[in-house]
Amino acid sequence: MIVLPAWSLVLLAVVLPSPAREASPRASLDAVQDERATLKEQYRRKLGELAKDDVAGHFELALWCEEVGLKGEVKLVLRKVIALDPNHPEARERLGYVQQDGKWVLRDAVEEEKEQEKEEPAGKKPSTEGKVRFKGEWVPAADLPHLEKGLVRRGERWVTPEEAKRIDEGWKFLEGEWWSPEDAANVEKGLLPVNDRWVPKAEANVFHAVWDDAWVLSTANVRLRTNVDRDQAAALAARAEETFERLRALLGASPRGGEVLQIYAFRTDDEYRKYQETHGDEHGLVYGAFLSLRDDPPVGVAAAQKPDWAAYHVAHAVGHLFLRHLAGEKGVRSVPEWLQEGIAGYAEKGYDDHHRKWTLKQIEERGGLEDPAVVAKGFGLSGSDPEGSAKQILQTSLLVAYCVDGGEAVPARVRRAFEAALRGVARGQKQDIKRGVDALLKDPDLEKNVRAFAGLK
Repeated sequence: MIVLPAWSLVLLAVVLPSPAREASPRASLDAVQDERATLKEQYRRKLGELAKDDVAGHFELALWCEEVGLKGEVKLVLRKVIALDPNHPEARERLGYVQQDGKWVLRDAVEEEKEQEKEEPAGKKPSTEGKVRFKGEWVPAADLPHLEKGLVRRGERWVTPEEAKRIDEGWKFLEGEWWSPEDAANVEKGLLPVNDRWVPKAEANVFHAVWDDAWVLSTANVRLRTNVDRDQAAALAARAEETFERLRALLGASPRGGEVLQIYAFRTDDEYRKYQETHGDEHGLVYGAFLSLRDDPPVGVAAAQKPDWAAYHVAHAVGHLFLRHLAGEKGVRSVPEWLQEGIAGYAEKGYDDHHRKWTLKQIEERGGLEDPAVVAKGFGLSGSDPEGSAKQILQTSLLVAYCVDGGEAVPARVRRAFEAALRGVARGQKQDIKRGVDALLKDPDLEKNVRAFAGLK
């Protein structure tokens, strides 16, 4: 992780106007994307206005989602309905369930099992190892989170049905976004649209270097706004999506309601500092990323002036924003600050052995590894102590890495405790988080085991 130099902490206020853009060759596609984004914003607002135990309200929201075409959200809300009322007949029927022997079972599963019993020779059944049922089919367990969001596979990518339709119609994913067959031909020639003209990438980079005209690149789960050069912008968007998937695997869940994460990556440190002054907190003073809660919805903000570190800053911003959306505004308050920081740091680079060695070196240069329990209990970032704050961030990342990747070095009771804490984070359940964290930090051998994991005596 990188600490902004002390001289860079001088902050200047700035108000950033909304970008005013003229029509482009992709105007129709942008209009469709904007309309879908508006519907998702309405969905998030409606969902936020509902009481958690409002069965009727959630079912009405599911019907609204169905009416406006938010297919993935329909299923998410219907599952919430049956979680609140397991015998809600309308929700069950819409999710494809039928009554069998007094139990709700998936209609497709029942019918498929009957067909298999007719067609499969005795003693020969298809292998279901590592698979789960989804809509009557056995699918790889790793595919289930994507399928539940309504995504479909095209090649190595999971895409929305709209994106799949574009692929089938000849659209291409180039330079970090989708292009029609006609536009893709220009992009493949090295041209990009600026207003109503196709220009060389170098000229487009100059135009989009101004924040008001910043690039906006969308992946399946992240929407990145940035004024860096196009090649770097595409790489940052890919890194943001990769980090999202890593967090989903770590926490076993996706943000509520299928929210798309909004990330800003500023080309210069000066732009980043100005935005930090009006939208940031202590975290933004000691590191090149922070969570802007003054934006609605919240935005992850990253400094991108140093190309070697921009991807790390973006990944860290994704980590904090993912947790915010996953646990919710109230739920995230139950997640200790050190654990939030450790999860974001792990997703940034703590998952990788090479980067963990770099992390350990940075810790050693700042006085060496401290007792993890003491660090966690006394965690607190301060703009007046950037070096000390950086060391805290590094140590929490290492602690999470130990719990996740320590293997046999992690006692079974500690691993279970940490897994319980992560489940609590995903569900926004305060008691689960507290029990898991307490068990971890009270382990008498924690410091010794973390030091062994790090290769220290």
